[in-house]
Amino acid sequence: MNRKPTSYVLAALGFLPVFAFAVTPILSSVLGTVQQGQTVTITGTSMVQEDRSGWVSFFQNHTDASGFEGAGNLSSMGYDTAHDADWTIDTSIKLMGTKSLRNHSSGERIHSPPNLPQHGAEFNIFGASDMGSASATTDVWFRMYLRVDESAGSGEWPHEYGGGNGDFKIIGLWSSGLGFWASLDVPTNSPPDSPSGIKLTPNNKPNSHSSGPTLVGNRWYCVEIKAPVDSNNHVWQIYVDGALVFNQDLGQGISFGGNQHYGFFTNWYSTSPTFDQSIWTDGLAVKNNSRIGPASLIEIGNSSNYATATKVYQAPEFLSDTSLQIKVNLTGLGAGPYFLWVTNNRGERSLALGLTSSTLPAPANLRLP
Repeated sequence: MNRKPTSYVLAALGFLPVFAFAVTPILSSVLGTVQQGQTVTITGTSMVQEDRSGWVSFFQNHTDASGFEGAGNLSSMGYDTAHDADWTIDTSIKLMGTKSLRNHSSGERIHSPPNLPQHGAEFNIFGASDMGSASATTDVWFRMYLRVDESAGSGEWPHEYGGGNGDFKIIGLWSSGLGFWASLDVPTNSPPDSPSGIKLTPNNKPNSHSSGPTLVGNRWYCVEIKAPVDSNNHVWQIYVDGALVFNQDLGQGISFGGNQHYGFFTNWYSTSPTFDQSIWTDGLAVKNNSRIGPASLIEIGNSSNYATATKVYQAPEFLSDTSLQIKVNLTGLGAGPYFLWVTNNRGERSLALGLTSSTLPAPANLRLP
């Protein structure tokens, strides 16, 4: 009996999309020296595997908009904005692909009446169709990677300089219903203080504050926000770098209607004459009813058993399916041995790759469950 698949079966299999299958990351090598603060490059396969199938229709229709990879400016990538001139498509500092989005501000602006000066530049996903608001039944999830440099070496962040408002907004929903915004939680005194986490402000509610982390300059952070649909639940969540840092019922969610839009932006409020700062955005996504997750979660631990090892998140400097770059963080892991795991966006985790703290690359065949 001929048990070979028929040409019809093969043809059908040929039409199955590659992204329909979750593939476990395979780690090949680590190039560099595994020491605190050193940059190393991880090579392998399927280390990102971004699952975009559930993202709102805007990103389905504008496939280059998440990483700002399209030609031209924000408007040509589909975003609604009057601020194209304020944003630079940056090819030198980026997390994924070949580009990121950069905005810059400098000098004194005190956000106080009557003129409320600021340097603000937003870009929007506008309207129910692109937002996919009709299909949001339980919650809406937002994810962005952001990186902020330190102000001209002084460490100043937007704060309440001169008695002005100190919000440093990053994400929000505006509608005729219930909206919100999220901002970097900058203390009153900056410098020396850096943002202590993420501040959440639903319409007509007081500010709520995440339990951290303290944000430092020149490092990529993965920020995820769950905004509950008001008719379903009122539990808000914030994840930073894959860790849950806020989980509270605030008695109110979001609702849609009218001139609705999602806004992504910077508002540099109340800064001193010596202020000078840039912010980069990459890997932007919005999804209804389930979490997006980091594009790739990279961890180093102190034993080969993932369940029992002490693990430390590794902040990425570059992410792709075949190559990752991190600045090594061994805080709290002792003198070794060390083991590396990569979990891709589809939740598939690699086997442990054993590392050495001296000469690398690490042995390619040392992979442990």
